[in-house]
Amino acid sequence: MSIKKAISEFSEKLKNYNNATEEGKIYRKPEQSAETRLETLMAEKDFAFRKKVISTYRKYRFPLKALGEKSIEAQEIAGDQKSLEACYMLYKALQEANAKDGLDGTYLKSELVTPLTKKEKYTLGDDFIYLICYLHFELKLADLVPFFERKEDGSFSLKFINAENAKFSALQKDIMIVIKSTFYSL
Repeated sequence: MSIKKAISEFSEKLKNYNNATEEGKIYRKPEQSAETRLETLMAEKDFAFRKKVISTYRKYRFPLKALGEKSIEAQEIAGDQKSLEACYMLYKALQEANAKDGLDGTYLKSELVTPLTKKEKYTLGDDFIYLICYLHFELKLADLVPFFERKEDGSFSLKFINAENAKFSALQKDIMIVIKSTFYSL
């Protein structure tokens, strides 16, 4: 192909492009800066995280409604909620009995026995924070925070700590913020 012919074809294409309507023109996307790509990626990850937290908490907030009355998972979550609430009430009663009738060096000390301590999704996984949020936000029992403590034999026991002394991981804090802002903000 001669240079003259190539220039002629290019001129024809340029003329057609300039005469085309906006819908007919094809634009090349401008290159994103590394900072813009990073911001986009972070926003996508944040959206996915929020979506997962909201979806998971819906199951913990109203398990029978979210998963169906006959769902085994829904019945299990509802049972776990009742178990945690019962543990809270027992611990609270123990605290009150010690305050009322205990003396220096003489008090009740007991271990809470619950099926929750045998469930890895709570003891080793990240799902226990959803039960904690249910207890705090839905039942409004927020003065104590439950936690698992590993015993010498490798099993777990459920304990409670005053809310002002509780320490949450960064992930747990993020989950609590999403839940509170999505389900319980005015």
